[in-house]
Amino acid sequence: MFLIIVVVIVVIVVVGAIGVYLLESAPNVDVTTIYIYAPDNVCGLNSNPQAYYGFNATPGSPQAIGLEVENFNTSASCTVRGVLTNTSGFGVTGANLPLVIPAKGNGTLNFTLDLPSSSFSGSVNLVFS
Repeated sequence: MFLIIVVVIVVIVVVGAIGVYLLESAPNVDVTTIYIYAPDNVCGLNSNPQAYYGFNATPGSPQAIGLEVENFNTSASCTVRGVLTNTSGFGVTGANLPLVIPAKGNGTLNFTLDLPSSSFSGSVNLVFS
């Protein structure tokens, strides 16, 4: 009886160790930072690029994102008409565009970031127009 209990405990420990190993080695998308900028200076974002905290997710799954975007123009509203990413493997869909932001104000850009199908660790760039 004692031998059976020892065997069961050893099996549980081995199965648990294998499970931990498999979970740790599972592919992951680790976006450390999201950077936004606008080469044509929409909302003053070329002069004032913005950075946001990233996230962790499963490869291939879409990630719903909402970013508070600031208009750095002091006297005029701005309109974000387009957003895309130049980070390989990612895509942007479903953005609430056009987004009009009042002078010195904020607006929330909601969109879906389509994630790569393989592991990734690093920053993602969003380009506004």
